[in-house]
Amino acid sequence: MAVDYQYYLRGSNIALVQKSKTTNEYVSPTTSIENGLMLEYSALPSVPDDETDPIDIAEELAMAAVEYVKAKFAENANQYDKRNFHMNEFKRIVYQHQRNRFGGIRRMVDKEPYAMR
Repeated sequence: MAVDYQYYLRGSNIALVQKSKTTNEYVSPTTSIENGLMLEYSALPSVPDDETDPIDIAEELAMAAVEYVKAKFAENANQYDKRNFHMNEFKRIVYQHQRNRFGGIRRMVDKEPYAMR
């Protein structure tokens, strides 16, 4: 019968527990793990706690963030023309950043009978 392993997070620690066959509760592992254990995780970005904390953002997208904030301020002030302008600028910068991430020439090469030799 397979051993039922679970894990839980407490702060920055990961704890591994197994289900006890007698009490049906999760306890620290008592058996050895023969083939090892694979743990896969990804880190979450840090969240700023204070207004003075730096924001982890790409340099190319910094102006996009500024345009987005300007658009939201204009929307709160019921200035919808200004909001539309800044939102369009935001979208343009983000689109340009996405397009430039995959740089280089994109061209198709013809197949054999039409290819240049």
